[in-house]
Amino acid sequence: MGTTLSIAFCAWCLFEAFRDLKRSLLILLPGILFAPYMIFGSAYVRIELVMMPALLFILLLRRGNADIPLPRVIRPIILLWALTLCVTLVSSVTGTAVSPAWFNAYAYLKPAIIILLFANAGFRKEDLPPFLRLFAATAIPLGLFAATQTFGLKAATDLTMSAYISPGRIVVERLVDELGFILRAVSVFEHPSYAASYFLIAFATSVYLLFELRGTAGNDRRPLLPLLSLIMSFIGGVMTLSGTFVAGLAIILFLLFLRLQWKNKLLTLAVSGALGLVIIGYLMVLGEQEDYESIANNITYQVHRVVSMELFETRYAKNTGYLARTIYEIRENPVIGYGWSRKQGVFIGDSMYVVILYQSGLIGLTLFAWWALSTYRIGRRSRIGSEVFLLWLFVLLIAGVGIPSFFTPRLNDWVWALCGILASQETAPTGETA
Repeated sequence: MGTTLSIAFCAWCLFEAFRDLKRSLLILLPGILFAPYMIFGSAYVRIELVMMPALLFILLLRRGNADIPLPRVIRPIILLWALTLCVTLVSSVTGTAVSPAWFNAYAYLKPAIIILLFANAGFRKEDLPPFLRLFAATAIPLGLFAATQTFGLKAATDLTMSAYISPGRIVVERLVDELGFILRAVSVFEHPSYAASYFLIAFATSVYLLFELRGTAGNDRRPLLPLLSLIMSFIGGVMTLSGTFVAGLAIILFLLFLRLQWKNKLLTLAVSGALGLVIIGYLMVLGEQEDYESIANNITYQVHRVVSMELFETRYAKNTGYLARTIYEIRENPVIGYGWSRKQGVFIGDSMYVVILYQSGLIGLTLFAWWALSTYRIGRRSRIGSEVFLLWLFVLLIAGVGIPSFFTPRLNDWVWALCGILASQETAPTGETA
């Protein structure tokens, strides 16, 4: 069923791409969330890995001999890719590290392809609010799906395992083996922390749509969709039972308080406080029943981890943290790292900063900061572009302490798409910026 839906999405996108590339891209993004894999035997093929090069080829065909502008925000990404590739080659030849993951060469290049596509698909200033509404709308079914996972609905567990979990996702497999269901919701993101990052961004986006953009040009005046998105993204985030959501929500509310107008600051705090009291209070009361005791216990545990900073100790403690060996290797080669090769005893999957520093060192981190600054400078041409990018950026920087946030499967495609939409305005006439 999942493969059939994925193939249908791909065929629809390819058909639309020859008529309207912008529409095709906006169809593909939800498709990446809801039908992420084409499964052939034991092979799991992510649809965006196939579709992005295909759509790029169609863009080249449509443009013919016309030049395709290369946005400036792509330059640091290309340089980061080239640096990491060269370091990988050197590490492999010299034997500094072993087992290079050559597939990462494409994974690192994919953001540049997505930005290039969205920057040349004809997006304008009026397209940004609908793009944000589309993203916010996805949180409604995905938040509901997360809730059904945590409450042990068998159909949700079966659907997750058959369509949304690739081989090797130990966290989910262990939960299903031990409990028979997915206690810590992952929605369609394969890991609770990945899902928590998505729901944090959806929450921030829905707040912005509901309180700051409602009634402005290009945005729907009706509050129902962003309100439902706000509620379901909060519920979905809580269902992940993740310290990432607990810590991130507190920081995001603080950032929203700083950025929003005064009347909207109070509304945001009131709505968030009411949601927190109702949803978390309900779960804690429900936890008094034996069947749901594990939910309440997990919420209490995650709050304790955040307050006591234990959230960081398990990863970064000098002798006991499971990133200790990786941090030691980074200190041994801090400037350029080791590329996509892996040294013995090294684990890099639980921190964006550790991933970049291990693979490309301080130079890579500098290039990444260059990309963020370049995108923000382009976004500053309009209030919507700059504020939305900052909200998304801060969520991913916060989550990056515990996950490789900018490379989170399915979520990262939306981030690079936003970057591409902002980049599309780089050469636009004044007054046409997003």
